[in-house]
Amino acid sequence: MSDRNELFDEELRSVLRRWQAPEAPPSLDRRVASSFSAQRLKSALWRRILTATVAVPMPVAAAVALLFIGAGVFAVRNPRPAPAPTAEPVIKTRTVEIPVVREKVVTRTVYVERKSRPLRQRAAPDATALTSGDERGFMNLAGFQPPKEIKLRVIGKGDDHEN
Repeated sequence: MSDRNELFDEELRSVLRRWQAPEAPPSLDRRVASSFSAQRLKSALWRRILTATVAVPMPVAAAVALLFIGAGVFAVRNPRPAPAPTAEPVIKTRTVEIPVVREKVVTRTVYVERKSRPLRQRAAPDATALTSGDERGFMNLAGFQPPKEIKLRVIGKGDDHEN
């Protein structure tokens, strides 16, 4: 009987080696996809949600389970005592002094005496001054550029300010 099985196996193997699978028709992919989408639309959304599966690795599932067990043991083991009923609340009144800082705006007018200075002789205007100013030799502000940094110095009465 074993010889017969071996012959059958050899004969089956040779037939399978020679056999060629037929080509799939080009419309097969389209038909399978349309059938799948039709079946999917037929099933209700709630059924798909309730029968869905989510793969969770075993170590993560074990850690979550241990966390829930530990939280349950902790909640049962250390019950919080109910707050004791209290009578009416005690109201204490205290007077507290708080210093208040008020800002004061002081406006003063300062008058400064002007000393009369002797008039200085003006130097003769050069050619650029005459061409850039008016006919009297005064300069105008055309092309004037202010300085980048201004340094002010307050001069008091009697100070040596000739530096």
